[in-house]
Amino acid sequence: MALITKAEIISNAYTRNVNTAYINDNDIIIGEYQFIRPILTENLYDYVSANQGSYTTLIDTYIKPALAQYMKYLLFDELQVEISDRGMNKLLSDNAEPINGQTRADLKAIIMQKANALGERLKDYIHKRVDANDSLYDLYNDFTGVVEEDQLLGGMYIKGQDVNANNDLKV
Repeated sequence: MALITKAEIISNAYTRNVNTAYINDNDIIIGEYQFIRPILTENLYDYVSANQGSYTTLIDTYIKPALAQYMKYLLFDELQVEISDRGMNKLLSDNAEPINGQTRADLKAIIMQKANALGERLKDYIHKRVDANDSLYDLYNDFTGVVEEDQLLGGMYIKGQDVNANNDLKV
């Protein structure tokens, strides 16, 4: 189950209503995996996702604001385009003027700055809970069973390894 709803993304990140049909469920999964999971670390993310009722403060106060901004960043370019059986069309609104390329790039960078600031706030909260020995956060930085993913690095294939086997791999 997603950590945020489409309506919560809209209410937390946008100044005007956005049609929820433009936010795909997979987009939310992508946002969580790309941005929230690395902050929480894999085991804590999996546990929080499965036990959301135990983490209402974490989710409502810290994850949702950050995730909403990360989703705004991810959806930024798609929200002005419609892809359908009628092709790809730029969406325009009445009583509005489209912004130029540089303004778009600047705005997208500002959105990411906001999202990263909220991501740091989330990380700080988790660190404080860990430092306070809060048992709900015991899985933070616990890499038991976590395997680093295979990747291409500089054109070379690097095989993933058990994170516990290499002391250099830490978040």
